Amino acid sequence: MLTTFHQLHNTIGDMIFNTRMYKDCIYPTHMHKSFELIYVCSGTLTCHIDNKTYTLKKNSYILIFPYQIHSWKTSDDGKIFIVVFSDSFVKSFSKLTNGHIGQSAVFQCSETTDALFKQRIFERYPDYFEKLPDVETLAIKSCLYAVCYDFLSQSELIKSSTQESSTLITQILEYISRHFTENISVNSVADALGYSYQYISKIFNEKIEIKFKTLLNQYRYEYSKQLLLETKKSITEIAYESGFQSIRNFNLVFSSFAGITPREYREVN
Repeated sequence: MLTTFHQLHNTIGDMIFNTRMYKDCIYPTHMHKSFELIYVCSGTLTCHIDNKTYTLKKNSYILIFPYQIHSWKTSDDGKIFIVVFSDSFVKSFSKLTNGHIGQSAVFQCSETTDALFKQRIFERYPDYFEKLPDVETLAIKSCLYAVCYDFLSQSELIKSSTQESSTLITQILEYISRHFTENISVNSVADALGYSYQYISKIFNEKIEIKFKTLLNQYRYEYSKQLLLETKKSITEIAYESGFQSIRNFNLVFSSFAGITPREYREVN
């Protein structure tokens, strides 16, 4: 099984909203803290969520809940539109569904909601990764609530084993986000949160489906990229400031994620 990738940019932050159009594409197994809404523009989409597989046709929607492990693949003629948004955009829906997921993730929007979605999000934000103006945020919230209403009207809520551990997963990710520059381990996470090493290891293996070291290195890698682009610090300074224990390890980890060395990354950016 491929290693699950944790999308940090869709986890860290209280007002996450981004959109992207994909065509004839495969996206590997990943997870994040935000909701993910997918609309099929053309062709078909095969989406794997936790242990379920869904096949969607044109004009169908699918809603993926926070921390659900998922991947997807479009048909050769497939085109999809993805909206990722944090629970702060739909607080009431998030509270209502807390600890649950839909029995089926696939649904259809009513004609009114579908038109609203296309007018306020699909046509207006075909590819968006910036901070939204306050007025636009209100318009988008109203649209997402309409979509969530249609989802709830068609899908029965069931208790989710993934969501049962979501609070602990959040605590783990928050701890790592605060301490990734330090020499931390599964033991230190367990001690800090008041759980046994065995239980935290089980959460990583069964719920997060990603090795602790891989997740830790993702945080360090993302931070080192920021330092490479925004500071004049040396490669050595950046390596240790990002939490790496040696230059060699920094170069190996960075190259495994970026495909190039830290020095090359700075030069081409």
